[in-house]
Amino acid sequence: MKRKNRVALVGLCALSLGLIAGWSKPSAASAAASENSSEMSEDTLSQSATITGSDKIEIGGSTQLGLSLSNVSAATFIWESSDTSVATVKDGLVTGLKAGTATITVTCVEDLSLEATKEITVVKDLDGKYKVSFVDYDGTLLYETYVDEGATVTFKGEEPTRLNSTTTLYSFIGWDHDLTNITDNTLIKAKYSETDFSDYFFEDLGTTYKFIGYSGEGDTLTIPTSFNGRAVTAIGSNVIKGNTHVKKVVIPKGIDTIDSNAFSDSETLEEVNIPSTVYYFGEKIFYQCSALKTVTIEDGVTSIADEMFRSCSALTSIEIPNTVTRIGENSFFMSGLTELTIPESVTEIGQMAFSNCASLVKATVKANIETLPSSCFSSDKQLTTLELDCPVVKLDTAAVMSCTALTEITLPDTLTTIGDRAFSGCTALATITLGSGTTDFGEDSLNNVPALNDGGAGIKLKEDDTTHSIENGILYSNSGSKISLVLDAASVPTTLNFKELGVTEIGSFAFLDITTITSISLDGVTSIGVHAFDGCKGVTGELLIPESCVDVGLGAFEYMSGITSINIQTLFGDTKTIPEEIFRNCTSVTTASIPDGIEKISLRAFGWIGTKFTSVNIPKSVTYIGNYAFQSNSKLIITYEGTEEDWKSVTLDGTYAIPSAQQKTMIFAGEGE
Repeated sequence: MKRKNRVALVGLCALSLGLIAGWSKPSAASAAASENSSEMSEDTLSQSATITGSDKIEIGGSTQLGLSLSNVSAATFIWESSDTSVATVKDGLVTGLKAGTATITVTCVEDLSLEATKEITVVKDLDGKYKVSFVDYDGTLLYETYVDEGATVTFKGEEPTRLNSTTTLYSFIGWDHDLTNITDNTLIKAKYSETDFSDYFFEDLGTTYKFIGYSGEGDTLTIPTSFNGRAVTAIGSNVIKGNTHVKKVVIPKGIDTIDSNAFSDSETLEEVNIPSTVYYFGEKIFYQCSALKTVTIEDGVTSIADEMFRSCSALTSIEIPNTVTRIGENSFFMSGLTELTIPESVTEIGQMAFSNCASLVKATVKANIETLPSSCFSSDKQLTTLELDCPVVKLDTAAVMSCTALTEITLPDTLTTIGDRAFSGCTALATITLGSGTTDFGEDSLNNVPALNDGGAGIKLKEDDTTHSIENGILYSNSGSKISLVLDAASVPTTLNFKELGVTEIGSFAFLDITTITSISLDGVTSIGVHAFDGCKGVTGELLIPESCVDVGLGAFEYMSGITSINIQTLFGDTKTIPEEIFRNCTSVTTASIPDGIEKISLRAFGWIGTKFTSVNIPKSVTYIGNYAFQSNSKLIITYEGTEEDWKSVTLDGTYAIPSAQQKTMIFAGEGE
């Protein structure tokens, strides 16, 4: 065999045993014997070599090639690439450098005519996608993704931040590469603007800083994330007070505290974002920001603070995220909202939260609340739609008062109580569809509401409501066992025997000021609400309160000026207490009987009962008498069923519990025992 000398042999290694099974590197003796041989087998002419392995790799990737040999017992091979700018090769390991094609050649050292070739294609990415890496100013990887050729890439990481110094504010302003039409593996670096810190003011909190002021003339204020090598975590009060330039405030993630009045009273602030990291809010943060019209609240924020957006008249809409659990008092009072949805996540709403919103047309309440608070939507003059899509149990005092554009409302079945003045002054409210659970109506809850006109024709019941009924102008609930509301006073019978009616409960204010009733029998009644018969001046004779009446509310029989005597047979349940103002101003009463076992007589219970009241007994069981309980006149004779010594242990809670003139004429019935 004739040998050829080649410079390319220098520094090349023999093919390892791992590439060709059964091979061994020839010893010096065997090589010499082969070279000195003058005879060659015919089989030598049929020797062959084939390169095996992948023919495609990506830029930066590598692949290991192998050899398939025929009739070769021992040999040394070298590897070469036709274009080392596209791909390099060493001992069969091919590495791709750039897109293109290179031919890999393997040649036998002992016989240069024994060789094989393989074309290798180097591509940008094996699956047709390009890697896009977003890095910070210092090369720190922020986000990495793969996109198709020609696609637009979107950064989905946290917005980059750069630690500020004591003199320089770094603000992220974008990227150093176009994010559209990606045609290669791409590295994109964050860019920052540099601003002099002389217009920014900070308070040292020890380990962090609080941002406390800005005096610059820029229309966008980006709250710094750091100062002097430490994080900024809080925003103080009045940070832009007197500044007439700032229109937009950017609050970065990492801020966890915003103090009271942080941006209040600004006449120029139009736009602000509130990041998810803020967990503490002071009150009145944007109070009277009259130009504020765009507010973004990120998911993760849990509270809208007291008076937070009060008097923000340009704020017409806001999306409350599903992470908010509390909406504070007066939070949107007199704001410019036109439509509103309160999400299910909300479990607490403060009073007057959306009151006096002059432009609010529609409100949907999905909050998981039991009480719609006092004056929540009061005086929203344009409110035409109020959807209570929530498990609310009570509409508190004046909750929807004076919403003069509201024409109809459907109450949820969970609602039991319509509180004092809840719909008072809703002068267009012609239809109220009751929930099946609605049983209690507060004082003036439907005052000046046209739904009560024409004998309550606008009070509607749902088709599947089996708990309510209307008869003789009376709304019954609890399947007829409770009188909740009088819809038509003219239709109410003059004589009411509640046992015959099957009634055991009488709702608060149920018969308020109905003077046509002349007689009531309370036998069988267990519960009487506050002021239930207040002002029923047509009832005459004895008023008997039977033992069955264990629950009687404040002022239940106040101003019943036709009754002449009071006969109490109940101990009022476990309280053993005569309620406040229960017989106040019953000016025709002459005598009252109080049963043994009563322990307390409450504030004003028999107060101002009039000059005809001349006789009352107080049992020895009484230990407490509230102020003004017997405020009357000197003609009243009080008989105390204990001794004068016993009387000394009774607490008189106030100068007028029993005036001194009446005490001078007291009879101590126990003295003769």
